[in-house]
Amino acid sequence: MNHWLFLFRPDTFEKVKKHQTLGVREAHKKRFAELKKGDCFVCYISQVKRFCGYGTLVSDPFEEDTLIFADDQVYPWRCKVKFEDTNKVKEGLESFWGLAPFEKSASPANLLMCHGGFMKLTPKDFEWLVGELG
Repeated sequence: MNHWLFLFRPDTFEKVKKHQTLGVREAHKKRFAELKKGDCFVCYISQVKRFCGYGTLVSDPFEEDTLIFADDQVYPWRCKVKFEDTNKVKEGLESFWGLAPFEKSASPANLLMCHGGFMKLTPKDFEWLVGELG
């Protein structure tokens, strides 16, 4: 089982919760294929700088072209998700500094964007981050 950190815009996060599905563009297909049913994730919401909830992937990646995330952009590589809790919230960027892939000099959201909006976490970092959520 792997552990992941996913980056969402506020509007996209609401759609992911509504459809219980996350998706990425074609360019990230190869990395997205690393996700597996049973993997765990934590969400970070850009623009509002907030960690917000965590959950489990309930499917392996699959391809679908239905427009659910944007009116004009297909995110064809998808996984079904189950949120364990979306009421657990941690405001601000400070929690990034406790995670192995991030340093204070890095822009966390930019680093996540450069990785297609998702990054693997160590099990220790995942547990620590979930514990940081309120």
